[in-house]
Amino acid sequence: LENAEDIKLKLSQINAVLDDSEYSTISQLGEVSTSLSSIQDFTDQLSGLFGRLESLRLELSDIQNELAQCGEQIEHDPETIATLRDQLDAINRLTKKHNVLTVDELIAMRDDLDKELQTTANLDQEIASAKKAMEEAEKRLMESGEKLSESRKLSALELSSEIEKLVKSIGIENGQVDILVRRDKPTLYGIDVVEIRFSANKGIPLEEISKVASGGEFSRLIFAIKYLIAGKKAMPTVIFDEIDTGVSGEVAIQMAAMMKKMAQKHQLIAISHLPQFAASGDAHYFVFKDHAAERSVSKIRRLESDDRIAEIAKMIGGNQPTESAYSNARELLGIS
Repeated sequence: LENAEDIKLKLSQINAVLDDSEYSTISQLGEVSTSLSSIQDFTDQLSGLFGRLESLRLELSDIQNELAQCGEQIEHDPETIATLRDQLDAINRLTKKHNVLTVDELIAMRDDLDKELQTTANLDQEIASAKKAMEEAEKRLMESGEKLSESRKLSALELSSEIEKLVKSIGIENGQVDILVRRDKPTLYGIDVVEIRFSANKGIPLEEISKVASGGEFSRLIFAIKYLIAGKKAMPTVIFDEIDTGVSGEVAIQMAAMMKKMAQKHQLIAISHLPQFAASGDAHYFVFKDHAAERSVSKIRRLESDDRIAEIAKMIGGNQPTESAYSNARELLGIS
């Protein structure tokens, strides 16, 4: 665009030389061609030269026509030149400002900024949309929470009654159990806090388990809960870790019978010092510490026949069991 005026002038001068005057190149070539045409038939050489000259004249005429068209298409436009110069200056300033090397990088940056601007411009709308979505989610949450809460309240009545029956059957004759379901802030587990309250004696109000249950009572209460849950959930393994705290006699025998029943549907592992528990298991493992090396190592081995009788006798009568302890061990194992 900056050289349009000079280009147009040069094309005009070339056009004048080629065709716009009496003595133009094309005109003179036409005269030469006409003269050579009149004598071309006398020799083959003249005929060939005429053909070449005619081709040159026609090619030059085509070139002149195309140059004329180029001259017509080119326009000198100072306003457009000024606009483009301003744009180029702006591009150069922006590439320096944003530390980029190419126009493509500058365009990519512009597009990113435009997206950010659109986001900012639509922020109020997005906030309103997010708020609406949150309110709808909270509504669904509370609806689901209410259904779960109602289900829990119904189940709590049944479960507390079943637990109470069980704790009475394993030695807490005056045991009372209540499961309290009260509203709390929503969590992953619903909109309730579930609290088991317990009393082991008449006239004692129900309180949180940790406040009123002794070690033995706590063990039996947890045992009763696990017993019921095991019957309702597909748990592959149930582990009782010293659930025998404060338990002995007939209560231990009753708990062992319940554990045998649980073992029909689950793998049940009991870590215990009670002979009644040890004798009821399908398998009996002895855990001990080996001090032979520089460092003590915990080991475990399965007890069979006489070893099992001996270990249960020790549970009954101490490290030096009497014949009576051995007899009791055989009786617990059902060995005559």
